[in-house]
Amino acid sequence: MIKKFWTITQKEEIEKYCREYEIPQDIVSEIFRIIHILDENYGVDRALESDGGYVALLVEENYSEDYEKILKEHNLKKSYAEFQDIFPVTEKIEWCSDLYIVTNDYGITIIYPHER
Repeated sequence: MIKKFWTITQKEEIEKYCREYEIPQDIVSEIFRIIHILDENYGVDRALESDGGYVALLVEENYSEDYEKILKEHNLKKSYAEFQDIFPVTEKIEWCSDLYIVTNDYGITIIYPHER
């Protein structure tokens, strides 16, 4: 399941979704950090497909199909990732945050859980 967030105006929706799927607090903070950067640089009132981009949160254990769907949607390959952050949560699970720059004004961050 892919959930896309792009502006702080979705704050309540983001918090509710993250509680529902028991997303670790470090990851919730990272989502808000990225959204803050997008809002600051591109404005709060932009639409999902406007300049600036979004955060795609993948919560399913088998996230790879959803990940590939996002890449295909934007004509990207996994090797095109500009940057990856890893957030260790437990001994078995870590969360990854992969940044893709689609155009000069459009970035996508894909956040997903990964077994170690």
